[in-house]
Amino acid sequence: MLLAVQWILGTLPTLTVALTHEQADALFAQAKEAYGKGAFAQSVTHFRALKAALPDWKENYLNLASAELQRGDGNAMLGVYREAYERFPTDPAFADKYCDMLVKTFHIPGIEQPANRIDVCTKALSLNAKKRQNYLNLSDVFKQKGDMNSALDVYQPAVKRFPNDAVIYRAYCSLFADIMDSFYNHPTVKIPPDAFPICYKAVEMLPDDSDILQKLALSLKVSMQHEPAIAAYELWLEKFRHLNVRDTLHIKSTLAKALINGGKRERANLLAEECLAVERNLNHLSTLSLVRAIGWPYDEHGWKIQGEVTELAVQNFDIKNPDICPGGTWRVAYNYTNEAALHPDRLSLVILNPDTAYSTYGREDDPIFVGPHIDKYPHLFHEKSVYLVFFENVYMTGLNGVPHGDCTVYAGSHHNNIGLQTFATTDAAPIVEIEHRAASIILHQMQNYYHWVSEVLPKLLLMKEHVLEKAEYADVKVVVPTIGVARALEKTLELEEFQFLKGRLIYFENPTSTRYHFKKGLFVVDWLHPENDMHGTLSKSQWSIYWSPSFVHTVIRPFFHSALQKRNRLPHITPLSPSKPGSIVYIRRTGTVRSFLNEQELVAYLSARFGPRLRVHNGEEDILDQVEMFAGARVVVGNHGAGLTNYMFTQAGAVLVAIPKDPMVDFCFANMVAGMRGRHIVVSEIPGAHYVGQYPPISQNNMVLLGNVIDQALVLSAELKMGDDHDEL
Repeated sequence: MLLAVQWILGTLPTLTVALTHEQADALFAQAKEAYGKGAFAQSVTHFRALKAALPDWKENYLNLASAELQRGDGNAMLGVYREAYERFPTDPAFADKYCDMLVKTFHIPGIEQPANRIDVCTKALSLNAKKRQNYLNLSDVFKQKGDMNSALDVYQPAVKRFPNDAVIYRAYCSLFADIMDSFYNHPTVKIPPDAFPICYKAVEMLPDDSDILQKLALSLKVSMQHEPAIAAYELWLEKFRHLNVRDTLHIKSTLAKALINGGKRERANLLAEECLAVERNLNHLSTLSLVRAIGWPYDEHGWKIQGEVTELAVQNFDIKNPDICPGGTWRVAYNYTNEAALHPDRLSLVILNPDTAYSTYGREDDPIFVGPHIDKYPHLFHEKSVYLVFFENVYMTGLNGVPHGDCTVYAGSHHNNIGLQTFATTDAAPIVEIEHRAASIILHQMQNYYHWVSEVLPKLLLMKEHVLEKAEYADVKVVVPTIGVARALEKTLELEEFQFLKGRLIYFENPTSTRYHFKKGLFVVDWLHPENDMHGTLSKSQWSIYWSPSFVHTVIRPFFHSALQKRNRLPHITPLSPSKPGSIVYIRRTGTVRSFLNEQELVAYLSARFGPRLRVHNGEEDILDQVEMFAGARVVVGNHGAGLTNYMFTQAGAVLVAIPKDPMVDFCFANMVAGMRGRHIVVSEIPGAHYVGQYPPISQNNMVLLGNVIDQALVLSAELKMGDDHDEL
């Protein structure tokens, strides 16, 4: 809308071109008339003439910008605001308006955004800190840039200035919830301490706002506050289920996820099945797959559902780029051998463990149970086939770096549980062209210590041996996560053993919204479980896809023990080692996932009982300090969790003492111990926790029991021969 302007003789801005006041008045009338008739191009012409004649007439900039917008030229509109902002740098109105339009036009195709948009909005707030919209806009420009920490920080002064403003509280909570909902895109975000109180207050201020209650519930669920999340979703259903059938289905499906995370598997399963019966869509299938995976071990029903999830997700890809999918119909490739035989022009492979693939490892008498036998606990495993794969021309996207091209998604070791939640499924994703041959070590949850040590690290070491250290591959770069995503990886690459990689890293930035094109080829190391699994411990399991083959231990342990030896830090193991300081390592878990509620009491008891023989692992140690600690251990003790992965650094004859989950669905450490030809004791007598729950307080009697089991493990370790490798069956 045009601003009403009154002409007052003697107060008009100075004319800078040959134009009388009467002519300017007439020109303004013509501009206004053209605007009213919809002749916006003509209106723009008149307003521009006025601007040339009266460059200090502020209102005319607003009129010209409005006319430019109405004629469909967003870039010209922003140009007018930019000119006014620069001409009147202390006028808050122009800073406010320019910032506001930058935020509103950000997602409009073809609109060119200036590099200083954050500076503009920061200045708008500094000129007018009393205007609520300025806080909202500044937070938005930080969010649009991807700087979520700064976007959140803006609301700290906002809630102080507007302590009872529901709009501020709602916007703050919504931003926080959106970040939590896609936390995998923002691994370095620091959660503000007031975030949850803000969301609770927003819900209190807006009792009829169904969306903000859903945001609160989502934030609680993702942060693993299970009971409050369940209560929030239940409240939503109580208040708003009558409003919209589709929203109600969505809330029920999400509630099922909160329930399974809270250990309520039966009701979670009922809700998930109910939603799927109403509509068999990708979201409902994914929910049921998750419920079955966390709730039931070796669940074939969940495996089939997850297979349907993967196939449906791939069918829904909207990637029409003929360079990526010339045929238009997408498919999943589950087997490298078949693909290499069918399409030798696309990929080639070398098997790295031909002598051991499909052999059996493990032993029938392991583990030793102290307490009830755990249903379906595996003892024997088939060795997976380990491949070095070279893709001639391939693309990669998603947090777990899924290779794809020629209408084919390569599933690799993760089979039908590839993890396509963060895969860029449309042509909108920009393509980054990689001009070198490359090797990828990008994988599922690389920030998780278990996945780093047991999956990513062996792939890097095998790539080092077979590709990266060879002269003919000196040009090959290595694809790694953006700095800040995987701390353990970054610390490992700082070791002198990896200094040859300096200058050879490609950072996998914005993987959920970007597609990388390796037009000169891409190496990956990967492994596949055998289709004919006579032991039934690897196939049709949503968990076994994350279990490494025994072959990885031929590279992990030797590499790190050699690194210690090189630095004169490798502990010397003898039959007397079980009685020496540091012979027992207890892995202390902190936080709310699978730690004892009275963890400190247990640590105090074990420390008093075993004295200097006990060392407590906190997870904050440097990589080689950590390796050295476990290389000297004869017994490793802890609840089910990533810390137990450090058993991989022990020397032969060490014993693992594990306190299992309940229900026990993931047997990754059984596979790890078997692959290392080791022994482990499972203390099922001590009550465990569900997958993302917290172990109940351990009783005094069970502390004593655990101490006795540790003594038993020390005896077992002393009896095992140094370097004892159990023969494969």
